Amino acid sequence: MKPRSQILIITGATLLPLLAFVCVTLVLHFQSGRETQLQNLVATARALSLALDKDFEARVAALKTLAQSERLHAGDLKSFYEESKRVVPVHEGADAIVLVDSNGNQAVNTRRPFGENLSLYGDPAFIRKVIESRHPAVSNLFTTRVVQRPVISIGVPVVIDGVTKYALTMSLSSAFIQSLLEQQAIPSHWLSTIIDANKIIVARTRDMDKLLGKTASPSLTAKSAENAEGWWIGQPFGSEKSYVAHRRSNFSGWTVAIAVPVSAVNRPLWQALGFMVGGSVFFILVALGVALLFWRRILSSITALSRAAKAIGEGATPEIEASPIVELDQVRKEIETAAGERKKAADRLQYEVLLVQKITESVAESIFITDSDGHVTFVNAKALETFGFSAEELLGHSLHEKIHARHPDGSPFPRGECVFARTRTTGRMITNHEDVFFRKNGTAVIVECSHAPLEADGQPIGTLLIARDITEQKRSLEDVEKRATQPARAN
Repeated sequence: MKPRSQILIITGATLLPLLAFVCVTLVLHFQSGRETQLQNLVATARALSLALDKDFEARVAALKTLAQSERLHAGDLKSFYEESKRVVPVHEGADAIVLVDSNGNQAVNTRRPFGENLSLYGDPAFIRKVIESRHPAVSNLFTTRVVQRPVISIGVPVVIDGVTKYALTMSLSSAFIQSLLEQQAIPSHWLSTIIDANKIIVARTRDMDKLLGKTASPSLTAKSAENAEGWWIGQPFGSEKSYVAHRRSNFSGWTVAIAVPVSAVNRPLWQALGFMVGGSVFFILVALGVALLFWRRILSSITALSRAAKAIGEGATPEIEASPIVELDQVRKEIETAAGERKKAADRLQYEVLLVQKITESVAESIFITDSDGHVTFVNAKALETFGFSAEELLGHSLHEKIHARHPDGSPFPRGECVFARTRTTGRMITNHEDVFFRKNGTAVIVECSHAPLEADGQPIGTLLIARDITEQKRSLEDVEKRATQPARAN
């Protein structure tokens, strides 16, 4: 067999497996990139849902405190009315505090003068639910009979002498829920929707004036009922095919859904894929050129060796050219070049993924993500601002040791007893948890937090912690309680 044929066979045997490997790698890369973006989409829906729950839970805590008012339990509704009016401004977005009996009669409504004849409560079924269950609850969207506008209510039972006599509610306008959604800085090509437990649209980033109070699409309601969290492909908000991620709250029963056009998710992936294909084609062309050059150099070496043999036969001492194997190093360099180009493409894809993660930076709560050992892998700007650390001081370090290593009295807090560790070991979400964390300067921060396990392929990989600073809120409530009890002490 001629040297030329041998070189061609060797080149083919080398490039064909390489080409197959490149094709498989490109397909896997595309699938992995898409899966990463979709998981981040689900994480965003989860973060928005948890943020909404934390707002509701903070109001539940305030209502529970107010429900223990000595004036209310003594039957002094006029004094309780004044006390309630002072609480309303403390909570952003609060529309009114209303005291309702089991028949739906309003005993107190801070939007109206005390003693005025009031109509029945706009959602008597919600009142019965709170009273009969003796548990806090979040209502669905309804229209008030007093001001005739859509609102939602958060209610807690009022137990007096062992009997549940009232439901104490705080109403929020749908406009406030809309403002909470708009504050999340969702990308303009994304569509976010909040629906209540009755699948009624409460807030939406687009066309809210047309769709407030309308029933959500059948596909969204079906997927929300089927699973508390996940992603799917559909057309829930129009004709454009979209990736949809949703999260249904166990506390309120409300669902947060985020839709992103399929084209918007796949476009950067296809661009990265095209870049890698181009790089691969370029590499193959270079490899063929190198093979041709190598073949020519081999033939040249054989000719030189023949001449040298002839010269030796003639008694001369010829000079022998260097081996062409050195060309393999050139191929190695070309492979490194192609690998560098692929890394650039991967970096570009990572940049696109980070754009999705930036959504968490707009959330008003402190967000931490830890690995399976409790070490911080992500922290948002709000957390850095609240606790006074730099990112370098937290990333890669134990979250417990940084902000939770001691009790409020200064005594050590064993890591094994930390609620973070409990979430990692049990794999169960913890919500409505009040705790005390510590800033870098040692000052205490009273927080309400939720802990959610993070999994990949069914295996725990870390923990998501969302914490809301309620220090000032607690102080405000304490001040209210102190003012409320002063007349009682005077008597």
